[in-house]
Amino acid sequence: MIKHIFSDIDGVITGGVLNKNFPLPSSEVALAIKKIKESGVGITLCTAKPLFSTQKILSSLDLPCMHIADGGAVIADYKGDILDIQNINPSIVKELSKKCFGKKKYICLYSKDNYFFDKKQKFEITKKAQYDHQQEAVFVDDLALVSEEIVKIIVAFEKVDDTGEILNHFKPMADEINYEASTHPILPSTLFVIITKKGVSKRSASEKIANYYNLSFEESLGIGDSLGDWSFMELCKYRGTLQNAQKELKDLVLSDKNKYGFIGGDVDQDGIIDIFNNFKLI
Repeated sequence: MIKHIFSDIDGVITGGVLNKNFPLPSSEVALAIKKIKESGVGITLCTAKPLFSTQKILSSLDLPCMHIADGGAVIADYKGDILDIQNINPSIVKELSKKCFGKKKYICLYSKDNYFFDKKQKFEITKKAQYDHQQEAVFVDDLALVSEEIVKIIVAFEKVDDTGEILNHFKPMADEINYEASTHPILPSTLFVIITKKGVSKRSASEKIANYYNLSFEESLGIGDSLGDWSFMELCKYRGTLQNAQKELKDLVLSDKNKYGFIGGDVDQDGIIDIFNNFKLI
């Protein structure tokens, strides 16, 4: 019996159709989540989105309690009360700000309250990022000089054929950082590498939430759309993903021998509702 849900946001709850399921969930998904919440099943959103952007979605869905933002670096509620925050060492931030990871499109630094682009990165992809976050970015002359404490770094790559090849750029720093691949429905040809402090991830944050609320992963459903989401999904006995998910993740979900994996429809067709129906949550 499922008593709790850990779910990603982008590509799962929100999609890529402006004013239908982006930047906020569709009315149908919002209603389904409301019904689940009223039934007594708990919901924790587990996202790489920044806290300030996540709060707007949590508020629209009326989801109190603690949730996971910034790839696991921040655990907070929609009022901004912080349970846990993990900052990246400033020297590592400076080093990463100056590195060139192959043919990257941009690097973005995130603090708890702001996000920073280099002034030379003012182009279409960064405009979409600002609309997604529903907050204007701070453009600076030099990312290495940003003085705010940084919880997350995103490096974006366009037209990626081999995710593994991209992740290999980060292996030399594996002893200092955690890095995971992610996607976003409004930029389907872009691969995002989410960088956090070593040991900090959606998985580690999910474990903290479980301990905080005394939850059992044996009674939990994990839902995501990118390979990086598997880190928290594999903790859960029940696992769901969508047709728009990365193939590697869909293969992992369907590889379950215990038949507790399921793939719903596309996010732009409210595929998460298929997952809810399959597990008899609504």
